[in-house]
Amino acid sequence: MIKLLLVDDEKTTRDGLLEYIPWKELGIDAVKAAEDGIKALELAMEFNPHIILTDVRMPKMNGIELAEQIKVQLPQCKVIFLSGYTDKEYLKSAIRLQAMNYIEKPVNIDEVKEVITKTVSLCRMEEEKKQNEIGLANKINESLPILKEKLCLELTVPDFNSASIQEKFDFLGITIREQCFCTSVIINLDIDASENISIPQDQRDSLIKVTEQIFENEKVHCLCAVKEPGLLVIHILGDTVKSRAFLENLLGKVKSEIEQISGIGQKLFIAAGSVVNSVHGIHTAYQRAAITLQKQFFLGHGNIVFFEEDNSPVFDFGKYNIQDFLDLLIAEKKNEAEIYIKKIVSELKLCTNTLVDNIKNYFFNMLTGLSKIADDRNIVIVESEHKKEYFWDIISKAKTIYEIEAYLLEKLNIFFGALAEKEQSNSIVYSVIKYVRNNYKDPNLSIKTIASYAFVTPNYLSLVFKKGTGKTINQFITETRIEKAKELLKDRRIKLYEIASLVGFSDANYFAKIFKKIEGMNPSDYREKHIL
Repeated sequence: MIKLLLVDDEKTTRDGLLEYIPWKELGIDAVKAAEDGIKALELAMEFNPHIILTDVRMPKMNGIELAEQIKVQLPQCKVIFLSGYTDKEYLKSAIRLQAMNYIEKPVNIDEVKEVITKTVSLCRMEEEKKQNEIGLANKINESLPILKEKLCLELTVPDFNSASIQEKFDFLGITIREQCFCTSVIINLDIDASENISIPQDQRDSLIKVTEQIFENEKVHCLCAVKEPGLLVIHILGDTVKSRAFLENLLGKVKSEIEQISGIGQKLFIAAGSVVNSVHGIHTAYQRAAITLQKQFFLGHGNIVFFEEDNSPVFDFGKYNIQDFLDLLIAEKKNEAEIYIKKIVSELKLCTNTLVDNIKNYFFNMLTGLSKIADDRNIVIVESEHKKEYFWDIISKAKTIYEIEAYLLEKLNIFFGALAEKEQSNSIVYSVIKYVRNNYKDPNLSIKTIASYAFVTPNYLSLVFKKGTGKTINQFITETRIEKAKELLKDRRIKLYEIASLVGFSDANYFAKIFKKIEGMNPSDYREKHIL
């Protein structure tokens, strides 16, 4: 929308121009008029015109003075002078003020139209250029975070192009000296790589933004990028990185903010590399941060750890033979087995030069050994048809030795818990068998009376006995009575109704019915068949 302000103290001139110039056809969308320079200036501040068509000679404030004020207040506004005088001083001022044109009075309508057309065209060109520049600036601003991330990741690659890197720093407006202290930091965001989980884009942006803001507040340059899976890489540039205390303080703030954003809590681990004295050495700093990151396996979550040369020993796996552990299981020595595991873990924490894969293989073999012993005793420690694959999946995903220790101890407790339960069950089953054999003659013998004797509930007793023998308690009572009846039937002197009573049946007919159901013949036929 192109706007024009007409300024002239002569009313006839103002009205004539307003009436006879086809402003709309010339591309002018809005026109306002003022009778002197002071009123014109006030109106201009409100109206914000693109073009001012003003008389030179006016009372209170002339056109030259108005143009001078407009130049300051509205520098993009185009000024066209109207004058019936050809004073050289006015012309000099018009040139100095970079006026679009100078139209002499009396006004020629065609001349005005021509000048206005050219000025409108120029205004539109400038407006288009301005919009393009704004659009370009917006695109650059939008792409800056992406470019910073790309540059950050590029610096993690060995033998990067130094000249290209310098150009990218310059483009991003980051000034770095030839000798510039730098370091790299890797933050483990605890994302499981095997699950192919990516950090949502909005969360990635928040993590990077809050990190950059913390460093910016301390006037320290940094480049951030999320490197899948779940690693936040930070390159820090500035002399202050030489101070570990300063850096540790900043990283503590980053850790706190990220924990709030992501809800990760104490699982966050920060590894800082060594300090190098130029951007060219950043890859070395990054590599050392990556080495330090491996310490998470031994140190656990929630730590900020700086790179140091590691002179710790390698764990001697031969010192803790897996078979010794399995022998403790076979001997059912729970406490000793737990102590054995904890002792191994305690020593492993001090052997941080040990390959993590070797440690995981070692514990995997312990688990599979435990599983085999459990299987031999019909104990289920994990519901899976493919136990080895299942165990390796768990062990391989473990980020710390503490996770492995906790998992192994959990399965150990399941094993010994099941053993204790089996022992208790065996004891109860034996007790029930003994009690039934001693009390089968009692016609009131029942699950309830036996449960009371064994100090357990009837339901629990039924479950345990069924699991241990494959029979219900009532089945066992009945079978015991029938077996005793078969022995008594060999003596012809004992009447059938007497036998029924002697084995706990109060009803002789019911006894005969149950006997036939089990043996396939009635008691009298059995007697005849088995007594010669």
